[in-house]
Amino acid sequence: MKKFFLFAAAAIAALTVNATVYNFAGITAEQITTDGTKGTYSMDGKDCPSVSQPDGVDINVKLARQDGLVINYTQSAGKSKDNILKFAEQYMQADGKNVILTFSNVTPGSKISLVVSAKGSTNSNFTALAGASGADQAVEKIEKVADYKTIEFTATAATVQIKETAGGYRIVSATVENNQAVDNVNAEVKSVKTFENGQLVIIKNGVKYNALGAQL
Repeated sequence: MKKFFLFAAAAIAALTVNATVYNFAGITAEQITTDGTKGTYSMDGKDCPSVSQPDGVDINVKLARQDGLVINYTQSAGKSKDNILKFAEQYMQADGKNVILTFSNVTPGSKISLVVSAKGSTNSNFTALAGASGADQAVEKIEKVADYKTIEFTATAATVQIKETAGGYRIVSATVENNQAVDNVNAEVKSVKTFENGQLVIIKNGVKYNALGAQL
């Protein structure tokens, strides 16, 4: 019976959680839109798509089917940066400390999570550049992708910018999770759960529902 109650609570939560996941692994050249220069770079023994920044161009990169995310890079005037972004099979590598991840249409209070590693011996240092709160977080190089570190910030505005200020990093994914939706689920499950004839009953606005959400 206990297992049933836990399952029912999880099912209700799953219907309400609102999260957007941006995946950086296995991106192909066709999925990349940029005002920079697309090319090819060899990583991990394989050729992968890359983006370079021409002299004096503030580049923006968008990925197909990942609306709400723009990757930006700005280099000082008179300089260019070759292969600033590399899209490997398991991650994206950002090679400059001026790479910014910009998330739009974010609900204030949402949690922003990045799964990351430093790209080399210099630790990567992530900071909330705009529209988010949270202390700067340093990440060392991690060899196994499965062991990459998850760092988190909290959105304070609809547009959030996260910047890495050291020597570059590798990122597997980014998740924007609406914490308010999670809080509402928890409040509902805790405050209106009751039992009648040995069955879980949810009462909302005076109406009774079973564990699957069907009105009784």
